[in-house]
Amino acid sequence: MKCLFLQASGSRKAKRKRGSKKRMEGHTTITSLYPDGEPKSPKGAKTTVVNQCGYYVRENIPISFKLWKKSKATDNDNDIVPDTEKEMLWADVKRHFSVPEEHEQLFKDWVMKKMAIAFQTFKKNLNKDYVKKGLTPDFEKDFKNQRPYWDAFVQYKSFEDSEQRTANSTSQRECEQEKTLPSSWPGRLQGGYSEVAEDGREPHCKRNRTGNLQLADSSKVLLLCSH
Repeated sequence: MKCLFLQASGSRKAKRKRGSKKRMEGHTTITSLYPDGEPKSPKGAKTTVVNQCGYYVRENIPISFKLWKKSKATDNDNDIVPDTEKEMLWADVKRHFSVPEEHEQLFKDWVMKKMAIAFQTFKKNLNKDYVKKGLTPDFEKDFKNQRPYWDAFVQYKSFEDSEQRTANSTSQRECEQEKTLPSSWPGRLQGGYSEVAEDGREPHCKRNRTGNLQLADSSKVLLLCSH
């Protein structure tokens, strides 16, 4: 029997420092923008704006909202950050940053995208650092404004995690039942296949968008065997 080991590729990203914990003082005039609305000059303006977007979101937007804007994931308006909240944040931005009037809408669109990312990242970190560990933040020190929304956040995040575990379990069962590689798999070897982790255990796998099986963990090794 001939076996071919394929190591799934993956890369590690360096951890990024979290944004500013304080509202900035003073005012910055942004003199030029890139075509997508990102601040080009003065130097460092982009980083300052992004950090402040994160601060405004963490301090003002309730984490009980599930999404920044409407999507296929929900049609319930109560789950979406209202436009009135977004305009309030935009007013904060304008108090500390200004751009040429003819480019203000372009800059605003870019800022809103950064705030959407900041909101989802904030909630993702709260879920990872607290909810999944059964912990609660010390609201006297951090996220004081989010205290009234914590229970609702924990409830819906726990429900999402439960649904994800169910989906993963279903995918794992399908993976274990698969005995041969799909004919469309690149480099398919005759004789079937088996999957092993580096420690000899079977890894978790899932189907990709084309219906083929793939490893869910990039650290695992796929073993293709021909008899």
